[in-house]
Amino acid sequence: MRSEFHSMIYFPIRFKLTEKEINDLLEEDNKISYYKHHGKSGYHHLDFGKPREDLTNKIIKFFPNPNKVTLTAIEANETVPLHTDGNYGRKTVIILPLSNNYAPCIADNIEIPYMHCYAFNTQVPHTVINNSTRRISLQLWYDMDIEELYQIMGDLWNGYAFRQ
Repeated sequence: MRSEFHSMIYFPIRFKLTEKEINDLLEEDNKISYYKHHGKSGYHHLDFGKPREDLTNKIIKFFPNPNKVTLTAIEANETVPLHTDGNYGRKTVIILPLSNNYAPCIADNIEIPYMHCYAFNTQVPHTVINNSTRRISLQLWYDMDIEELYQIMGDLWNGYAFRQ
């Protein structure tokens, strides 16, 4: 059943990281400390880390200014419980998958297909049932509804991608 209050779950963004950017961020994943996120039901098997700005600034310049940038990890064979994100500046995220064999997010009973970059509405119920690979992504956090980000992205990009 679809969420009554949020019509847009995600939208694709025609942007692709370079192999060097992906490799640099995956190396950073091995160096940084992660915060283990706990929700109302306890540990969510979702970890957030702060990557170096010199790695992310050259990427985020293509997007509206996020209020936070994280590397996000889910260990192999773990499940993030079904939840909606709380009120901590993360109503919508832009997700750039980094790891191979990237497990899909399931939101409102819809499996989100693999994309190099997409915006996601964290206010709809969602889960990740991870596979045998550590799932890592770069995430740009926005404290706005996905429809507002969609409008801003349309105005900013005018329908065209900067990098594909």
